[in-house]
Amino acid sequence: MKNFILFNLLFFSFALSAKEKEDLSGSYANLDSIRFRKSLKANESMFYFNFPNLPKGVDFGIVYDYNGGPGKTVFLGKKRFFEVKVKPGIYYFQLLVNNEYYEITTSMFTITSRHKAFVSCYFQEAFDVNNQVIEKPVLYFYPELLTNVSVKLQPKGELAFTYPAYENGWEFKADPDGNLTFGDKTYNYLFWESKQHLSAQAIDYSQGFAIDRASTLQFLEEKLHEFGLNDKEMADFITYWGPQLMKNERNYVHFVLNDDCNKFADLTITPTPDHVYRIYILTEPLSKDSPLEFDAQEIKPIDRTGFTVIEWGGSILNQLEL
Repeated sequence: MKNFILFNLLFFSFALSAKEKEDLSGSYANLDSIRFRKSLKANESMFYFNFPNLPKGVDFGIVYDYNGGPGKTVFLGKKRFFEVKVKPGIYYFQLLVNNEYYEITTSMFTITSRHKAFVSCYFQEAFDVNNQVIEKPVLYFYPELLTNVSVKLQPKGELAFTYPAYENGWEFKADPDGNLTFGDKTYNYLFWESKQHLSAQAIDYSQGFAIDRASTLQFLEEKLHEFGLNDKEMADFITYWGPQLMKNERNYVHFVLNDDCNKFADLTITPTPDHVYRIYILTEPLSKDSPLEFDAQEIKPIDRTGFTVIEWGGSILNQLEL
């Protein structure tokens, strides 16, 4: 079974406060109460497990075992609970939905005859990354003629920083050399960052690259050249992401390209460009002995004819444990 969170099911009833729940990471369980049950016979006890946060309308199969015994599967159907009858004694349970969720493993729990323990289980999606920062997305604009441009940005999270300041949109003049003029000030690009929630569904882990520190700069130069960034864009990208990657001996790197970047933010640009190209780097420290293997991603070159917009950004995924 996967990563797990240990929690204590004590002999007496307790409940987690809202603050304590916020402080927990991963899947967890809360013992709601222990009650005497006349319906249970002498030498019988029972656990009642319910799953308040599992999506409705899905017939989840819960794999569970206790005291390291053989695993069993129970399908919830429309219910969000199941019961396990046991003899009085000391037990610990392991519960798993599937590989998309972290499992729960309990510590030892003593239950007495004719008592029923009510336990709420909260499964967190495996590989969830909460409050990730989408770092330094920058937008370059290359019209064929001096053009008044309007940009609306809809990040899939909270904006953390923008420059120039984003006030219900950006309004500026762009020239063919990529200069962006706001009144009497000129910028090379638009900058924004956002705090977002990323999950495993955001990343295709079957594709990517395992990159050693020594080959980092060569790798970035090759891939960005394949994509079609110009020298300035490549220099901006590498001077930001190169030092980030080289903090580690080895990294997993995955590029999210073009329309797939809409999962991070939607862009509305007026007038409509002929081409909008986006490249986001998602990276995670990778251990030297990691057994993971990846198919190399295909990176298709961009077409810079006509009014072209380029964006790059990314995120360091520090909790994926690759």
